[in-house]
Amino acid sequence: MRVMTQGTTLTHVFGAAVTVCRVCRNSCGYCSFRDVESDLMPLEKLAAEFIGFAKAGAIQVSLVSGDSPHVYPSIQFALKRESCVAFSEYLRKGCALAVEAGLLPVVEAGALDPFDVQTVSEMAASVRFSLTAAGLHGKGEAHAEARNRGPEHAKGLIEQAHRSQLPYHLDFLIGIGETEAERHEFLRTVGTFCGADPWLQDVRLVPFQPIPGTAMSGRPPLGFEQVAAAMRVLREAFPVHFRAITPHLFSRFAELTGHGLNDLGPLPFLTGDPVMSGFPVPAYETLKSRLTEHNILLSERLPLTTPAAENRGSMTPTLAAARNRLLNRDQAKIKLIDDKHCFVCGHRNTQGLQITLQKNDPGTCSTVWTSGPAHQGYAGIVHGGILTTLLDEMMGHAIISTGILAVTAEMRIKFLRPAPIGFPLTVVGNRTGGRGRVHLAKGVVMLPDGTVLAEAEGRFVEC
Repeated sequence: MRVMTQGTTLTHVFGAAVTVCRVCRNSCGYCSFRDVESDLMPLEKLAAEFIGFAKAGAIQVSLVSGDSPHVYPSIQFALKRESCVAFSEYLRKGCALAVEAGLLPVVEAGALDPFDVQTVSEMAASVRFSLTAAGLHGKGEAHAEARNRGPEHAKGLIEQAHRSQLPYHLDFLIGIGETEAERHEFLRTVGTFCGADPWLQDVRLVPFQPIPGTAMSGRPPLGFEQVAAAMRVLREAFPVHFRAITPHLFSRFAELTGHGLNDLGPLPFLTGDPVMSGFPVPAYETLKSRLTEHNILLSERLPLTTPAAENRGSMTPTLAAARNRLLNRDQAKIKLIDDKHCFVCGHRNTQGLQITLQKNDPGTCSTVWTSGPAHQGYAGIVHGGILTTLLDEMMGHAIISTGILAVTAEMRIKFLRPAPIGFPLTVVGNRTGGRGRVHLAKGVVMLPDGTVLAEAEGRFVEC
């Protein structure tokens, strides 16, 4: 069904998410995130991830973890390795690294206790809490093997964030076994309790989705009308807030705007959603095009939305940097977002080439790649389009290695000899000059013995 709206705007936050630890003391029936054998991400690796996210244009980063992983001896040893005496100290150090990279850090680590909240508040931009409308601790229910889940814990979490003057976001997990009456009443109760709190930033519905391998994989998800009804109650309970829903319902965004949806929350374009990894986050241009079909404008916003949150002194420089990044992206003619799905070098693209780029010197880029049968044109010969793609990638990244973001405007290719399937090919790109916003580059494809198979020249234009 095609839904037309009257000039609606949906906002979103350009973000990334990183899993710092999958160990969790809870085993919720609907969750596939938990892995008690996983390790704690080293802080050094975390810092490198943050730098990459910032270069790619992210505004915020979510530090995602299971609930109370420190109760496991393996994580206690890992914390000692990172020179941390508590998990909250690790989170605080992680947030500090995000701030240093120019990102606004959001902590998503389950039901934090008062000490944890106070500790992370020193460096976190905000914290995200997941709330449920019913306890469901009975045998065979969603939280049969979980603690601190249920409506009675919601007030305490919110009060902890308020006392620490830590901005917070609320997720409402729905459809896990609560009745519709319980669901709606809980939304209204929480809205009455904290709807006027200046530290509350936004709210989001998280409708249950069955995931293979979980205890509740056979449970059907809520129907659209039930989700729409919950969104209407959310609008009633939080009339002035940003109201979002999770990306896996991307195909129903347009319809839900008529029921109260006005925001898409944090969209981890760069990383995907680690909690629901089986449901890909739509690419920005795809999302924008789909919404435009329904006369809906997609607009980016900052994750901190109230004066109390924006005026926290510790976040002022980072918030200013985030605001500049947002404005630069808004003014750009083309929004170039590297979500690691590039056909050539994207490690998240399972159907791509997944090559490794070597950028040893500014202005150069190279790789060594071995083709397979899937890359042929005529029998035993690499398709010319693949060689063209590789040359384009190397020349483009040769320019990018100088700190300039540019796109291909023109290419000329000379195919000199057939490229045999199964042989390692060296592909090299070099920036050769340029003027103003236009940059020139050359590229070659060679066999191991130095035989040149193809040559290219390209003209690239800064974005």
